[in-house]
Amino acid sequence: KTICLVASSIFILFAIVAPSLIELIYGNKWLPSVPMIRVLLPFFILSAVQLFMVNLKMIEGYSKTVLYYRLTILIVLVATIYPLIRWYGAVGAAIAIDISTVISFIYLAVQIKKTVKISWMNSMVKPLLIIGATSLLAILLFQAAEIQLLSNMLQLIVKSVLYTVMIAS
Repeated sequence: KTICLVASSIFILFAIVAPSLIELIYGNKWLPSVPMIRVLLPFFILSAVQLFMVNLKMIEGYSKTVLYYRLTILIVLVATIYPLIRWYGAVGAAIAIDISTVISFIYLAVQIKKTVKISWMNSMVKPLLIIGATSLLAILLFQAAEIQLLSNMLQLIVKSVLYTVMIAS
């Protein structure tokens, strides 16, 4: 639960401030990469949680489960990446990565459920719903307050502070 909350909070904050951060660090030329960063959000969040889950399976001695998990990622990625890149370009590659991550996460979750008594509703679903609602509220607040009028550095700081306060409360 904690890993899910922390990972999703950090990565959603990054997705919110990505335009300001990228413009500040790399300049306007790299702003087209922002949609790819946002599309990869499920990958970022689930990868952090999956790392913990894979380590748990390895400690329990289920190396075949980890092998099948990795093969699932590979097979789904190989099956989806070419058509999605052809249809959507670089964003299609990001979507293919998300699809393989979500499917492999489901496989891993089913395998963990077999050996560990866990409530997915309390561990994953509720935290993600809370973070999602808070993030949506933050995005609407930023747009309503027209924070985009501030300089990039100030905009980055204000968005980070407001989002952190919203998540903490």
